[in-house]
Amino acid sequence: MPRCDVSAGPWWLLSTVAVMTQRPTVLQLTDDGLLHAVDEPAVVWADGSPWARNGAAAPPR
Repeated sequence: MPRCDVSAGPWWLLSTVAVMTQRPTVLQLTDDGLLHAVDEPAVVWADGSPWARNGAAAPPR
């Protein structure tokens, strides 16, 4: 059986629920650990790709 802590992507444990995601296929960070990419998505999941610049959501170019 796969271990969730090894096979899952980002996760958040809240008081009444746990939120788990798949591992992204692409993850680009600044040296400070903020999501950032200029000409492509900073993070890509199999079902969609939010864009971010300097840690803030941004529209695609």
